[in-house]
Amino acid sequence: MKKLIATLITATVALGACSAFAACSAEDDGWDGELIEITCLNENAQKETKKVPLNPNRVAILDYAVLDMMDLYGVGDKVVSSCSGTLDYLQDYWDKMSSGEIVDLGNLKQYSMEKLQQSEPDIIFIGGRQSANYAAMEEIAPVVYLAATEGNLVETTLENAETVRKIFGKTDAEVQAIFGDYDFDGRIAALKEVSGANTATPQNAMVLMYNSSESITAIGSNGRCSLISTEVGFKLQEVADSGSQHGSQFNWETIMELNPDYIFVLNRGFITESTDNNSVLNDIVNKLTKPTTAAQNNHIIVLNSPDAWYTASGGLQALNTMFEDLEAALLSNN
Repeated sequence: MKKLIATLITATVALGACSAFAACSAEDDGWDGELIEITCLNENAQKETKKVPLNPNRVAILDYAVLDMMDLYGVGDKVVSSCSGTLDYLQDYWDKMSSGEIVDLGNLKQYSMEKLQQSEPDIIFIGGRQSANYAAMEEIAPVVYLAATEGNLVETTLENAETVRKIFGKTDAEVQAIFGDYDFDGRIAALKEVSGANTATPQNAMVLMYNSSESITAIGSNGRCSLISTEVGFKLQEVADSGSQHGSQFNWETIMELNPDYIFVLNRGFITESTDNNSVLNDIVNKLTKPTTAAQNNHIIVLNSPDAWYTASGGLQALNTMFEDLEAALLSNN
């Protein structure tokens, strides 16, 4: 990873005329600046190489992870349209959307193609939630589809950060200065001391996603929060069909039978229903009719920043926030 860091350092209207990128290719006459060749995903989520504008002036954002990185790289002033969100560290952008300075496209699932077109972007950044409209968006401007891979979150986040770095013409030295403070390798090593990842008996854990009091699912090692298992090293105890992004329903007796050492909870209800973490923790504890090792040792951990884990996964600041959540819960008491 250190070598990698050193290297990096509701669709609403049918489309009419294209923007400044008429006909949708960065090599068309609509863009008179330089181009750069990058690797990203196509509409089928397969890697492809394409040419896109170098240092574009007008950027449309439908992926919080890229907005996260643009903000970190100091190029957030190029954003002309975006989906709205709740992340505290991106509040300046939500404020600008409220004032009309940045066009509000809607949210990650229900966004306006008409407003996207009217914002006349030079480039459009999307994530998996918008991939079904990839071809339509290409009629507006070149689309860059990036996605961090659960199960390999740190490395793929850094790879995407390198792509964003190249597009906005940031130097390796500029980015190295940013990454130097994050020290993901060192932080993983410290957290592994708690998880026992390097021992014969790593700590057992379950990851739950709290949607509401009536809907709580168990997430597998390739779903959201994979950082906890694949990088930090907790031995994840999974239930049937827990491999999907939203996990699967389970019987509470299953948790008591598995008796995990740690239970991590992603409070999705914070995003969808403004459910606070204390009520989530109380609800989880009350549902455990028998004590578990996790409950007895106060190792039921509701992650502090659910929107970073759920909506901005793949962003550099989000990744740093995820580490901070784990460090606050695991290192302060050990």
